[in-house]
Amino acid sequence: MSTSRKNTAPAYIHGRDRTAWSTYTDRTAARCAGYLLGHLTEGMTVLDVGCGEGTITCDIAEIVGPGNVTATDISPVALDCARQTAQQRGLEEITFTPAQGTRLKAVGKTSFDVVHAHQVLQHASDPVSLLTDMIDHARQLVAVREADYRCMQWYPEYPGMDLWRSTYLAAATGCGGHPDAGRRLRFWAERAVTNTAVDRGIDITVTTSNWHWADAESCRSFGKAQATRCQTGWKEAFTAAGAGEEDLKEMAHGWKKWSKKSGAFFLMPHTEVLLTIR
Repeated sequence: MSTSRKNTAPAYIHGRDRTAWSTYTDRTAARCAGYLLGHLTEGMTVLDVGCGEGTITCDIAEIVGPGNVTATDISPVALDCARQTAQQRGLEEITFTPAQGTRLKAVGKTSFDVVHAHQVLQHASDPVSLLTDMIDHARQLVAVREADYRCMQWYPEYPGMDLWRSTYLAAATGCGGHPDAGRRLRFWAERAVTNTAVDRGIDITVTTSNWHWADAESCRSFGKAQATRCQTGWKEAFTAAGAGEEDLKEMAHGWKKWSKKSGAFFLMPHTEVLLTIR
């Protein structure tokens, strides 16, 4: 069994201001963790790794209450947003803990019935070590879900959107991330199971699901948000990857044109892994 662990600090390229987090308010447990919901029961304790704006966290808390949910994130802004979300929904069984940048040091040796992460491993420089830590902190289940930027599809096609993807892939990879994390998830899970200190058997279940935008209202909203992020949240990382101001404008223009086009469609595929500790 390997005992060495590398730095897993997130290579987060989306920006950490409130503008970035506000684009994730449609992330619900039903939309983002449907593969997990049937396994959650009242009274469970849950660790939500990389909770972001907290919408998924709060949904999970409502299901497992009065069980406690612990939510961590490396971003103080994200944790503030998550706290506000919990307060607005009247949820008191959530503990918000700042992540310490690497692995799960913030929660010490505490174990949880369920450890969950949504769109987190793709930003880790060493996702296997992070996933191994998640297993080590779990008593029953580990649930992770990741997108694959290389497999995203859209129509109509615009050069600016093609430039956006190629730049995103370069920026994320250059920061040590894995923008095609979805296809790697089973591979990572098998290696994490080998590395874990857990001495019981672990079953690996792999599923897939998609997000799609296929009506005028959702395409307008999604496209507008993406166009804005090209010149705000993603700007620093994209510039570091070689994009100039004209490139950023072309990306934003492509997204805006797509968002207004009749018949527009966008598909974002995801892979999910559920690790069951026997």
